[in-house]
Amino acid sequence: MSAARPPLDARKLEKQLEGLSLVSRLIVLDRVDSTNDTLRALAREGACEGTVVLADRQAAGRGRGGRTWHSPAGLGLYISVLLRPRDSVERLTRWTLAAAVAACQACRRTSGVEVEIKWPNDLLWDGRKLGGVLAETRTTSGAPVELVLGCGLNVAHSVSDFPDELSCRATSLGIAIGGPPPEREKLAAEYLRELAGMARELNSGSWHEVARRWERLAPGAVGQRVRVAAGSGTTESFEGVTQGLDTVGALRVRREDGRVVRVRLAESILPLEA
Repeated sequence: MSAARPPLDARKLEKQLEGLSLVSRLIVLDRVDSTNDTLRALAREGACEGTVVLADRQAAGRGRGGRTWHSPAGLGLYISVLLRPRDSVERLTRWTLAAAVAACQACRRTSGVEVEIKWPNDLLWDGRKLGGVLAETRTTSGAPVELVLGCGLNVAHSVSDFPDELSCRATSLGIAIGGPPPEREKLAAEYLRELAGMARELNSGSWHEVARRWERLAPGAVGQRVRVAAGSGTTESFEGVTQGLDTVGALRVRREDGRVVRVRLAESILPLEA
């Protein structure tokens, strides 16, 4: 097991975030059920855009599909950001992908490790899961009211810190580095700076640039042979080759008959061996 690590230092993080307009309020907590749930509750009470919640540990952290996210104290980064984008609901997928780019870049810059993105927003190193993004939206009359972007990253875990059922599938920056991991405050600050840059590009209409960055960080985005499950723009499963992102953030897959299907569901694509 990893040695006990110090809790998150709010003052250190605040200093590193000076001048970053994305962050309007920073809340650092010892323990929550999940940072997304905490921030969504604050949003319902009128929290302003740019409110950020971090926790040293989560009792009920989750990923896509309600899966449990292993969130022990002192080892990971658990962070959620409240945004109110002006995009349509259909285009909110763009923000999830942008957050994955921000998290991947932050991991690379603070660790030197070649972290990669797996469709749509999982972070991998050496084929094992290192982190991910969970976006949750509230809408009114079909228009987005708020977008909560949650990010969980395994930072200082050793192999023995993961439950048995995850030990062969999960990893951390510390394991990838083979030495001391980056400070969680530094990683959080880098993620928020990267996310601020992504937000500026999306708000200015530069989706193409964000999409190209995602594709460069996701080896399976273009030219990967995959199997697509039924229900993802088709009534039957099929095999095809990935063709990158479309204008709303769906992954395009070209079938053997030449037709391009746009895939939106996270669980619908299975990479095949070349």
